[in-house]
Amino acid sequence: MTNMKNTKRALVSSVLALFLCFAMLLGTTYAWFTDEVSSEGNIIQTGTLDVIMEYADGTDAPDADTTTWNDAAKGKIFNYDNWEPGYVDAKHIKISNVGSLALNYYLRVTADSEVSMLADVIDVYYFETATQLTRDAVETGTKLGTLADIMGTELNISNTVKGMLAPEGVRTLTLALKMQESAGNEYQNLSIGVDGFAVQLIATQASKEEDAFGTDYDEKVPDPGIPSALVRPLENTQISYTTTFPNGTPVDGGAKLDVAYQFEPTMTYEQAQQSQYRYWHADFVVSADKDVPTDSMMLAGYYSAFCKDYNNDNWVGLIADQDIAAGTEIRLVSNMAGGYYVNWEEICNFGNDGKGFQCGLLAIDKEALAGTTVTVELRIYETTKAWDAEGGTANEEVGPDAYITVGTFTYTVPAYKVNNQEELNAAIEDGITSISLASGTYAIPDSAKGKTLELIGNGDVVINVEDDGAAEGDIDYSLDGSTVTFTNLTLNILGNDHPGYARMSATYNNCTIVGSNYCLYGDSVFNNCTFNLNNGYVWTWGAENVEFNNCTFEAVDGSAKAILVHNTVETNIKVKDCTFIATTTKTTWDGIPVAAVSIDPENGSPDATVSFEGTNTYSNAFHGLYQVKYADELDDVKVYVDGTLDANVPVGENDK
Repeated sequence: MTNMKNTKRALVSSVLALFLCFAMLLGTTYAWFTDEVSSEGNIIQTGTLDVIMEYADGTDAPDADTTTWNDAAKGKIFNYDNWEPGYVDAKHIKISNVGSLALNYYLRVTADSEVSMLADVIDVYYFETATQLTRDAVETGTKLGTLADIMGTELNISNTVKGMLAPEGVRTLTLALKMQESAGNEYQNLSIGVDGFAVQLIATQASKEEDAFGTDYDEKVPDPGIPSALVRPLENTQISYTTTFPNGTPVDGGAKLDVAYQFEPTMTYEQAQQSQYRYWHADFVVSADKDVPTDSMMLAGYYSAFCKDYNNDNWVGLIADQDIAAGTEIRLVSNMAGGYYVNWEEICNFGNDGKGFQCGLLAIDKEALAGTTVTVELRIYETTKAWDAEGGTANEEVGPDAYITVGTFTYTVPAYKVNNQEELNAAIEDGITSISLASGTYAIPDSAKGKTLELIGNGDVVINVEDDGAAEGDIDYSLDGSTVTFTNLTLNILGNDHPGYARMSATYNNCTIVGSNYCLYGDSVFNNCTFNLNNGYVWTWGAENVEFNNCTFEAVDGSAKAILVHNTVETNIKVKDCTFIATTTKTTWDGIPVAAVSIDPENGSPDATVSFEGTNTYSNAFHGLYQVKYADELDDVKVYVDGTLDANVPVGENDK
């Protein structure tokens, strides 16, 4: 991405108004009968978030009744003033949730003042489960680094000692400090710092409790110790961009972004200054799930600390000047001309002013980008910082590639809309891959062969699966070799002799399949689909992998089966949470009683594996949920029910 031009900001401010509306229904109603039910003593009481931290000597058994536990809020966990090479101090640390709400917690070690070089020769060992230690056993723990390391940004103990505790939950661990035997005379008469160091326990609300709608109401509760941001959509965001887009569209006086978001940090500026992440560099990282052609997309950004100093609050517009492959991550800020650096503390300083850190997207070429999902992450990357006190400047360098994702938003460019068959033909010919269909009946043109397509209906769209006139059956070759997703539409299967799309792999979402038999010639996944095949069935003829998830089979007009596993290739079928309904008493096929899923492998063909998961139901007109048609086909079949192999698969007839 390149910085095309600073643009004059013309943001139409959103004003939030709070209206309190009261309504009273006045009048008198007379009735002969009356009744009353009263539910009394209803309770609304907030829960409590309460955690305590205690410590005990690491030489004691952590679960012994004689072990003394001390309140860490009232004492020093590590408190010895006569260290020497080889000295060890080990402590058990117990974290207890004594409140009524689940909580997330982590430990961190911070310096209360400037740290001396003594911290460089104190090694820190960690035992995830509290362990009674001897001197020789200390080094069997996980070495987290030196005390200086775990007070830094990369190896801080908070990356390791963290978790979730339910009410009354307890976590006990062991930390041990050991002074390196190699420490020389230069470390005599030193202390870690004037005020020592702090072992801090941070606890925040966890997404554990539930209401009538589930457990997700508090899943976005931010952790005040870990950088995060609330991501809020912006409405009617305009930018002034007095130039011409590459496609020739002039923009003068303001262009409405397709989508815009604001990232609001959850830390205050003061909190960020005390954070170990204070100098980490912020960056927008953008990726897409499909290829982004040159000049097809513009990303816009506004950041108070930068933009307000340039030409009256300009937005900055960035346009892709080259093709970008799907999945490629682009870091915007660090790639801009001049290599800008924005620290986390600066984000927290300017990002809470109601407009401080915003970004948006405009799909310039909406046809090329139709159906593309763009993900924008606000990340902060680990950095090092050397402060020049005399000059008042900072020498900043990007450190390892460690980063924290502060906030994320995603946006999917709407599918390209067509209104009739001619427009559908033209869209496919032009290479548009995600197409929304207006109400009507369509057929797929031959130009779709070998392509990847997403076809989206509105519940009133019918696609005819037609006979192309080939001698081998009523097969439609228009999607030969294609990968297709059908969503919210009806497939009308025409013909009776092996009808279906040749060699197409497909996913069907919320679709209805009507007509005669439907033959599958490629891998297929059906999600929440309804099959209404008159005296017919779904035939897994040439498909290696087929899934039916939460589907309904309405076997009308004398159908004896709903799924026919009759294959020319080794086939794996999954049937999960499906319903099979027969509306007739006819339950035989060639005189053989037939189940909802009939397994009839070809003579000498590869095996068929059928797995049933969840809850599958069937009406009494079927002879069971599944069966193998002939006994001499059993060697070619494996049937699993919730992962367990069925050693006694029902058989329709003894042999052929």
